[in-house]
Amino acid sequence: MKKVGGRQICLFIAAILLLLAVIPTWLWARIRSDFVEQTAAERWRGRNPARFAQVTAFLDESVGLEPVKEYEIRQNLETEMAGETEEAWILALSGFGTVTVSNDEEQVSVRGICTAGSYSQFHPIRMVTGAWYDPKDVNQDGVVLDMQLAWRLFGGYDLKGFSIWVNGVPVQITGVVRLPENRIEQEIYGDTPTIWFSVGLMERLGLDVPITCVETVLPNPVSQFAENKLSKALGVSNDYSDFVENTGRFGFVKSLLTYLHPDSRVIRTSRVTYPYWENSARVAESRCGFYAAMVILLLLFPAGVILYWLFKGFGLLRSSGKSLIRRISR
Repeated sequence: MKKVGGRQICLFIAAILLLLAVIPTWLWARIRSDFVEQTAAERWRGRNPARFAQVTAFLDESVGLEPVKEYEIRQNLETEMAGETEEAWILALSGFGTVTVSNDEEQVSVRGICTAGSYSQFHPIRMVTGAWYDPKDVNQDGVVLDMQLAWRLFGGYDLKGFSIWVNGVPVQITGVVRLPENRIEQEIYGDTPTIWFSVGLMERLGLDVPITCVETVLPNPVSQFAENKLSKALGVSNDYSDFVENTGRFGFVKSLLTYLHPDSRVIRTSRVTYPYWENSARVAESRCGFYAAMVILLLLFPAGVILYWLFKGFGLLRSSGKSLIRRISR
């Protein structure tokens, strides 16, 4: 029997590790594709060669913005983005609270999310039936239910045009949205029924829900330019706010840095409570960091083997060249 040499063993181990590295790479790539909410800048930019960044500000409820301040925020951003038209950037606001939803037969306490601006561009929610409400609708009486709430109230999903009551105020259902499909979002979203409605309708409902999430896509010619502009436009202390640059959040290098520096994510100085989609993204961010680290660890040995044979081959080539030169000189 032919004896197996050390070279063959090294090559075999390297090949196995290369194959194993495919698994965490695939898992990392899958998470990236699942979280489309983090890619608003890429979708907004399209073929525009300019650099854009998606930046989100999460605010503590105690300093949450009044819904009427949407216009003020836009004005501040226009001032900060001097030379850029409003068509060059997008803005969305949202706040969270608890509301009572009922029909003729059932009454349910649910999670209410009020929105303003281009919320659906940041969160491309897939509809089961119907469509997203128009935030500019004169009547301001449209709402969207998730599948859990739709089934709880009516036992079905084809509900466009149906009437319900929110805190005793009659409203119309414009559509029903799908529940999150990836496992991370499913766990964080939970089994709490949810309803979405506009800030205009929130005022009709007599709710006092502060805006605690401000999402933007802004031109970002240099690093942190967009984040600094949004921070100045909001004028909120860092003790009561947390800014996240979503663009490139799940990139390989950024994921690896997240894994190598966990303290930057664990230690918090603000008093912010995150919505379910940000908590989901943070769990995904940690997992991407772990998968990126696994890829690097699995590739260390194959990379070492490749470098070894490259240096050895270079040494042989150099030695052969010297031998050839000596023969020619003779």
